[in-house]
Amino acid sequence: MNLIARVQFPPSPPNNRWTPSLARLAELKTKKPFGFGHESGHNQAAFFMNGKYLLQTASGLYRFRIRIPTYLVPEIGTTEIRKSLDTDSLQLATLLAAKLAVDYKIAFGTMKRKNRMCRNKGDTVSTGLITFLDANRNPVTIDFNGDAEKELEAARELMSLTKGKDSTQPTTHIEKSLSETIGRYIDEQTSKSLAKRSLADYEAMLRDFLELHGDTSINDVTRESVVKAYAMFKKLPPNRSKKPEYRNLSLHQILELSPSDTISSSTARKFVSRISQFFNWCVKWDLLTKNPAAGLMDKRGNESTERLPFDHHDLKRLFGSAEYQSSSFEKSYQYWAPLIALFSGARINEICQLRTQDVIDVDGVVCFHITPDAGRLKTTASERYIPIHSRLVACGILEFVEMRRSAGENRLFPELQPGREGPGQVASKWFSRYRKRCEVIDRKKPFHSFRHTVWTQLSRQGCPDYEIDDLIGHESSTVGSRRYRSRLLPAHLKSTVEKLKFDVPEISTISPFSSGR
Repeated sequence: MNLIARVQFPPSPPNNRWTPSLARLAELKTKKPFGFGHESGHNQAAFFMNGKYLLQTASGLYRFRIRIPTYLVPEIGTTEIRKSLDTDSLQLATLLAAKLAVDYKIAFGTMKRKNRMCRNKGDTVSTGLITFLDANRNPVTIDFNGDAEKELEAARELMSLTKGKDSTQPTTHIEKSLSETIGRYIDEQTSKSLAKRSLADYEAMLRDFLELHGDTSINDVTRESVVKAYAMFKKLPPNRSKKPEYRNLSLHQILELSPSDTISSSTARKFVSRISQFFNWCVKWDLLTKNPAAGLMDKRGNESTERLPFDHHDLKRLFGSAEYQSSSFEKSYQYWAPLIALFSGARINEICQLRTQDVIDVDGVVCFHITPDAGRLKTTASERYIPIHSRLVACGILEFVEMRRSAGENRLFPELQPGREGPGQVASKWFSRYRKRCEVIDRKKPFHSFRHTVWTQLSRQGCPDYEIDDLIGHESSTVGSRRYRSRLLPAHLKSTVEKLKFDVPEISTISPFSSGR
């Protein structure tokens, strides 16, 4: 159906000249608006300035922007108007944008009044119209209530504006490729001095997305194409770069092998999060109108279904090994990290970055001090004092700390070199191999399951949630607890820690730590 544009002019300005900006409203009714919306011939990167009317493009020139009132969007056929101001002077651009805003608002008001009058009269088309075809052969109708002079002037203006816009003629089209856009995004993230681990995650996830999606124009990225890439990503195997059978293969070649072991749901959610952040950036810089990955993330499942606590049989296998029963581990962290986790609920990085000075006496209670001075912590709630369990004392933890101090060592586990994910990265990989040797093969039971084990055990002992939160360094779930309650003192948490008792004989028969390592 042909679309009709009607423009009713407000009273003439003092100089009795028709305002050119009003004529451009008639353009909006054609199928391809001229000079408004998403102009294909320009880089759309821009940011808002001075309120809602002024933007600056990547080239430095300013552009006017105004949103079409909601009640006029169906009539005009677009949601906003954009117009180049052809200046890089902020002062001049501000003045020009202010004038244009007034002109367009007057026109919007006039169009609203006319539409209301037409509805009241039951008319759909007014008399005294001039209709012609623009350069794209779209019908344009002008109606100024019989004012022939203004109608002809508007027609001439429109003809001059549409001249040379023939859609059959090739136009200069400046488009960003997906790879180029991702490169710009990574450069910007790098300039923000993000942690190396976070930056590496961005790069890896976006590199995978680019390979799965294909290096198209950024304008050709759609919801459908993103969903397709996401579906392929979820079928990839975990840790593929470390497996010989997948080395030197493209992602599509790996998918052709139909791997039975696929990435975890948490990795899939991280992938969506990373690409969604990238597309939000694209929207911010006006490279896309909306985020095609918005709302794509799979719903997070119940935490207990993602990480499970170690059960009675798991603990028998882990601590009944020959290494624990004879204290014959090659490295000290291999002996201490699982034990400390079992009797504290501490995270692996919190344990592996402990320093000798972090074992301190607090009001007569010997504690591990989990502090950001030792290394990066996950949250602000992570900083805390953890009373040292009597079982760890019996295994020789205090003698081990003193041995490190006497040797002039600053860290408890100097053999652990900080990796991309912190000093716990090496320990985590070792434990993964160790638990599989001990026949604890459920992938939902990594090192982090010690935290779940501690929470489960203390909960069964009747400890309130806030007490467990304070011990393991978890943000309290209730507003009242977060806002009004102070942390429990080490003297109180000492009794909490001692409730960590496991009916596993193998834990009681662990050999004390040997100082030979």
